[in-house]
Amino acid sequence: MSATAAASTPRRGGPTVEEMFARFGPSYRWWVTLAALTGTISCILSSTIVVVALPDIMGALGMGQEQGQLLATGFLAANTGFMLLNAWAVERFGFRLTYVGSISIFILASVVAGVAENANLMIVSRVAQGASAGLLQPLSMQIIFLVFPPERRGTAMGLFSFGVVMAPATGPALGGVLVDSFGWHALFFLSLPTAGLGLLLGLIFMPGRLATGAARPLDWFGCLLLAVAIGGLLSGLTDGQRHGWYSDIVVGKLVAAGVATIGFVAWQRVNPSPLLNLRVFSHMGFAMAALVAFIYGGAIFGSTYLLPLLVQIVQGYTPTRSGLILMPAGFAVAFVFLAAGRMSDFVPPWQPICAGLALFALSCWLISFVGTDTGFWELAFWILVGRVGLGLTMPNMNVGAMRALPPHLLGQGAGASTSSGCWAARWAPI
Repeated sequence: MSATAAASTPRRGGPTVEEMFARFGPSYRWWVTLAALTGTISCILSSTIVVVALPDIMGALGMGQEQGQLLATGFLAANTGFMLLNAWAVERFGFRLTYVGSISIFILASVVAGVAENANLMIVSRVAQGASAGLLQPLSMQIIFLVFPPERRGTAMGLFSFGVVMAPATGPALGGVLVDSFGWHALFFLSLPTAGLGLLLGLIFMPGRLATGAARPLDWFGCLLLAVAIGGLLSGLTDGQRHGWYSDIVVGKLVAAGVATIGFVAWQRVNPSPLLNLRVFSHMGFAMAALVAFIYGGAIFGSTYLLPLLVQIVQGYTPTRSGLILMPAGFAVAFVFLAAGRMSDFVPPWQPICAGLALFALSCWLISFVGTDTGFWELAFWILVGRVGLGLTMPNMNVGAMRALPPHLLGQGAGASTSSGCWAARWAPI
């Protein structure tokens, strides 16, 4: 949807896109992208930075392995569910109120996590962080497709992705330094400066509500079914290691999750105002991109969670050193994103996606040989190969997925596509 096409909408919850372009000129598209970028960076920092401090946090708060997993998977579970709420929230409240409200909750949850002294409060704070991040992340993709013309969206997505990838590239290393120097509490304050800047920029540059007429009602029953599906699956997979996979409690939770999932899909098909419009998956380009995102999500988040634990617990690395092992790959993929974003404006998306998948498969095969005597730079190189594959795949996958959708499904598509990777990432560490 172009800025001109979207501009005839009424003012509600902030100025229209047309008014913002009239006020700031062509540079507005870059300012609003910067606003979305700073908020997204804050979320990504909070999702990846904790992995280097898990042993310290678990020891300090007396958490077992199952509770420790919830610090990562609880964040991702809430993140996944609330991504599907993004389309409704933007339609109901507009970009500005959705963005400002979400990032405000994120800041509050980060402060609470930073001062938490017990496991339950820490887990609740992480879930709140994940929920607010879930509303924020698809919004960025929607903004880029709203304010940039089709021939410039690939370049914009590449530049945006460059900034986004720099957060996980530097986050674990910075987190390791903070843990070694100030303790794990300091981790949760690292993202506050960018979150505060994002809040300020959002108040200035985010547009209001684009939809005309009354907003569709929230699908409360769909939300309930989704919560049971995610909660039952997460709890069942976590408890399976402790109670046994064939125990009554684990089987009951997994069955409940399966029934709720089937019920959710059936309800979305008949509900006139669904939480997830399943018609997005009738577009083959989008459906295939979502499948690739699912595969990548499980592999990337699983390795991001497991590798820092491996090198700290088995090889005796400090948090700083375990964070540094991810940094070369992060810097490499950030620059690959720039080229890949530009590439998606000129070549068919499937070509760099397939090349990226091949590189990622090679990286996974190499990492399967990791052992107690694997050297720092050897493992860092193995990770780097996979992240270069990620850099080739993600911008082209996102652009290809959104290009396959008609304008009225972009909001639903942004949430569904982004959450596909998080569905896999939610259970990968388990």
